[in-house]
Amino acid sequence: MREQRLKALEDYIKEREMCRLDELCNHFNVSMATMRRDIDILLDYGLIHKVYGGIKLNKRENFTTEPFYTREIKNIYQKEYIATIAANLIKDNETIFLDSGTTSYFITKYIKTKNITVITSNINIINECFKLENINLISIGGILNRITNSFVGEFSEKNLNSYNISKAFIAATGASITEGFTNNVLEETRIKKIAIERSNETYIIIDSSKWNNVSLLTFSELSKVKGVITEKAPPEEFKEYFEKHKVNIYF
Repeated sequence: MREQRLKALEDYIKEREMCRLDELCNHFNVSMATMRRDIDILLDYGLIHKVYGGIKLNKRENFTTEPFYTREIKNIYQKEYIATIAANLIKDNETIFLDSGTTSYFITKYIKTKNITVITSNINIINECFKLENINLISIGGILNRITNSFVGEFSEKNLNSYNISKAFIAATGASITEGFTNNVLEETRIKKIAIERSNETYIIIDSSKWNNVSLLTFSELSKVKGVITEKAPPEEFKEYFEKHKVNIYF
């Protein structure tokens, strides 16, 4: 319900460009307190800014990438489940990489007792790990992409390329036997590729809605990772492929 309302609110604001708060409350039939909370989420992700009595759309290039806040609350139970499996693969004293995918963010909930080093490009993960004194936190820095809430660019890539990583947990927006694991954003794809190259073991974290989807850019062949973590058994053709190429499946 909240996911649908936020997406509808986003579309409504994009269409009108400027709206009063009372207008939004009436249109969506919610209280002012509820609307303010929704507005705060859109403010945090740079979609809008406040004006007297309401809000106004921030003019940018097309919002072709789904914002972090809508991805975070989509398939939330599947992502929670995947995160618990991923966390169980993490051992004390390891150096792990968590990328900008929202499932990566959920992993932070389950590493609160682990003594590890976390390398990440994502602001939400940085904020969560900052609270945990047992975690040695490394941000790769760079240019902030406000849609994905992550750092990207040449500086980020150079920094990440200097680290030795025990395990990388990489999210994919699509998986295809012919096209591999895919993603929509060029800068994010570069970060994923470097993390895979620098890691001893790579685990793809992917929910079942992504099988046989192909996004714009391939960042890895299916056979080039240590394991795939999902919430239920993948389609038979993927199971056969992973078994043939000795890729572990966790679900």
